Amino acid sequence: MGVFGSHAPNYLAHGIAVFPTGGETGKQALVKNYQKMGIPASTQLAGQERFHDANIGFLCGKRNRITVLDVDTPNITVFNRLVAECGDTAIKVQTGSNKYQAWYRHNGELRKIRPIEGEEIDILGDGVCIAPPSIRPDLDGKAYRFLEGSLDDVCRLPTIREGALPPELYGMVSKQVGTDNDKILDGNRNNAFFPWAMMEALTCETEAELLFKAAARNEAVCDPPLSESRVASTIHSVWGYKERDSIWIGKEARAVITTKELDNLDSNADAAFLLMRLRAAHGWRGGGEFALSKAFAASLGWTLPCFKRARAFLVEREFIVCLHQGGKGPHDPPIYRLV
Repeated sequence: MGVFGSHAPNYLAHGIAVFPTGGETGKQALVKNYQKMGIPASTQLAGQERFHDANIGFLCGKRNRITVLDVDTPNITVFNRLVAECGDTAIKVQTGSNKYQAWYRHNGELRKIRPIEGEEIDILGDGVCIAPPSIRPDLDGKAYRFLEGSLDDVCRLPTIREGALPPELYGMVSKQVGTDNDKILDGNRNNAFFPWAMMEALTCETEAELLFKAAARNEAVCDPPLSESRVASTIHSVWGYKERDSIWIGKEARAVITTKELDNLDSNADAAFLLMRLRAAHGWRGGGEFALSKAFAASLGWTLPCFKRARAFLVEREFIVCLHQGGKGPHDPPIYRLV
């Protein structure tokens, strides 16, 4: 079986809607309306034999929550510099033409070709991205490959660092920047401030440095600003996470389970393992939709009855919820999300 037939189920299991691509360069979409496809439609395509040998494409932007920094040069030094400027990320890709991609969490970026004068980069906040392990037929079948990370890291992708891109790349002013027209209002300030501080701590060398940046951001974006004591308390808490090496953003995906949840699993080892795989792929709170079909069972090396028992147990104990029962045809899988 070819690239799309073998690897599309893994993308779908990680909540990424994909479609087959091909043509002379391997980049041309082979189906219509791919811009509107979700997981169910993608799963149907993955089951069609005529697409098994196709490449894998996905839509950047809001639908799959991924923005790609596409560096159009084989110079690894340039790539590393640009990644450093945009902020390190868990997933880096080498393309079939020996150029590079860095994947980030989508934050409202647009699709812009050569947006920064003198830099050989494109920002893919929309449009098609060709994904590993697709090949280039025009380049002797050279394949896209993950240089760092894997699909398991998609749920941990950071956003592109504030200020790394021109504001116009966000259509409106970036949600990160926080101008007078884009304030974080009372009621949302804590929820917005803490994740920002966790991200920023990764690049700070001292708690004092982080507090200095936090004070400036508080004045710029919080309406009204948080009190100085609240900011200091938040930063002290965040720095504690860093000192304990407990900031997971941008790092290898992890799966967490509480003692209460472990008790609720009743020593069901299969269900526990399936839950851990899903949380590693989709994060603690999940939020994205994913297919849990026989293709996923096969990727685990499980028999279908064993897989169904574990899946049903997780539904019964309210670890996952079924959004779509499926079963209306050979390519209509059940769709779930984490609770």
